[in-house]
Amino acid sequence: MRIFSILSGFALAAVVVAAPTAAPGANHITKLSIETGTDQYRLKLKSDSVDLDGKYLRVHSKVVGIYGNALEGNGVQVTLNRHINGDKNTTLWSLPTYPTGIVEHALGLVGRNGYLEFQDLTQPSGRATELSNEEVTYSWTDFTVGDPNKEGLRKLNYGANSSVPGWIALPIGRNEWKIKHYDGGIMVIQNYLHIKVMLEPLGHDYVTENDSTQ
Repeated sequence: MRIFSILSGFALAAVVVAAPTAAPGANHITKLSIETGTDQYRLKLKSDSVDLDGKYLRVHSKVVGIYGNALEGNGVQVTLNRHINGDKNTTLWSLPTYPTGIVEHALGLVGRNGYLEFQDLTQPSGRATELSNEEVTYSWTDFTVGDPNKEGLRKLNYGANSSVPGWIALPIGRNEWKIKHYDGGIMVIQNYLHIKVMLEPLGHDYVTENDSTQ
């Protein structure tokens, strides 16, 4: 085992994109439907730690985390875009930041060996192919979103089957933590806390009849 040290209603606009599959010479077409949401959410932590529970995530120097007194509800805001692969019958989500501007921004995960930092990514749709390879993960359209709980919060996970330990928080200073997603595949020698990342709606939540993908 390698040891790594650590340095620090919902409105929809559906777009169908036809893209060739990875198999060379194949005539098959993959249909990808993208539904764009307008409801806004804040990212809120649930944790057994009183230092983290109920805190809102912010962005500082592109890194998503807890910075100072984050009890105030002015953390980073996102919308939800749904990505539906018609061939595989799978649904995943992306998290564009709000408000939108001229330059595209979305939250995503970047790193190696299943140890990924939660970041605010700039122009991710144009950079994902360029930056992702066998060693580096650059992921921004692979989140899953749970059903609303009794408080109206929805659990955010990464990947179709969320890895264990999953979301973790690592201390970087007094009252400051950065957020990572960790699949347990390498040994981490810095203390961290297990957390859950929840989506707290600011407006009406997304409801569609006969929709089992939420």
